[in-house]
Amino acid sequence: MEILYHHRTQLGDAQGVHVHEIIKAFRELGHQVRVVGLVNYQSLNSKSAATGLWGLLRKKVPHFIYDLMSLGYNVIGIFMLARSVIHERPDFIYERYALNNFSGVVVSRLWKIPIIVEVNAPLYVEQAELGQLAIKWVARILEKWICSHATQALAVSGVLKEILVSQGVPSHKITVMPNGIDFGNFNPDVSGVEVRKQYGLKDSVVIGFVGWFRPWHGVEMLLDILQDLLSANKDVKFLMIGDGPIYDELVQKAKDLGIWDAVRFTGSLPHEKIPSYIAAMDIAVQPRAPRYACPMKVLEYMGMGKCIVAPFQPNICEVLEDKISGFLFLPEDKNNLRQVMLTLINNKKLQEETGMQAFSAVQSRKLSWKGNAEKVIILVSQGKEYCS
Repeated sequence: MEILYHHRTQLGDAQGVHVHEIIKAFRELGHQVRVVGLVNYQSLNSKSAATGLWGLLRKKVPHFIYDLMSLGYNVIGIFMLARSVIHERPDFIYERYALNNFSGVVVSRLWKIPIIVEVNAPLYVEQAELGQLAIKWVARILEKWICSHATQALAVSGVLKEILVSQGVPSHKITVMPNGIDFGNFNPDVSGVEVRKQYGLKDSVVIGFVGWFRPWHGVEMLLDILQDLLSANKDVKFLMIGDGPIYDELVQKAKDLGIWDAVRFTGSLPHEKIPSYIAAMDIAVQPRAPRYACPMKVLEYMGMGKCIVAPFQPNICEVLEDKISGFLFLPEDKNNLRQVMLTLINNKKLQEETGMQAFSAVQSRKLSWKGNAEKVIILVSQGKEYCS
């Protein structure tokens, strides 16, 4: 099939990986993919993608102006998509949902081409809660309209589907499709020996986190409990993989708490290097997650066969079973997280058994990018309401 992939993202952090992986999966299945977007697709994995013009505008301009700019993008989006549709004659459009971006659905309806809209977050709800929306009523109406008039909207979790349905999107227009992984890169056979040598981890119990260091990701909570873990087991190390706005604050906090010698900050790493770093971990942690998300790192931890510690909340329970394929703690409960960690750090057998259950779960459910691409092709082939 000829696929037109449309995005309005900065291609930074996890969103860039997501864009790259699903495009790669379509291509590996033999489909042709043309990418349409303002940010150059080749800038993926470049820090400039996340810190360039669009990232600067999001931070600096007033919310009202940014809302107008996001609406104004539709003129550009419709032009770019229409030009590609005329020249390429795609079989369908695949679009990563962005706030106020109705250009894909408009072009889909004008040219009567199916459009699959991938929804990773209820952006109206999210941005309103963060106080980053000035024209709320427009964002609310457009979120409902876009998801309702797409051929299908793909929600990454059942919780997200429920939110969209509560906004008035018909249930039959939404397919739940969790994120995926590339089993060729993320699997238990990947070695972490060299990483353990490089960072002086040796035979330590290694607790790790991979992600973008933002205030709402809960990374600081891990540092808060490390002192107690060290007193319970002197040979514990934290492996912190990533970068972000609070990186320097976390480094300083580790020094202030007197735990600097037990923490290894790697900084930002190319995505292709992440598997060997996860392989170096004994316990992989997701300290916090939005209530509607399907965290990619949790799936990558599962693919690597790691013992996972994550918050006990409905969306996480969609992929992890407590005390079977992972250990879940009460969200924001530092004491409960500490207790879970203390249970695990001295029990290597429990770590390994839980990790293998996690790998079995992600494999049996075929939570891969290629599996997701295959499901999308089936949805389009079934001819589900090209335009409604």
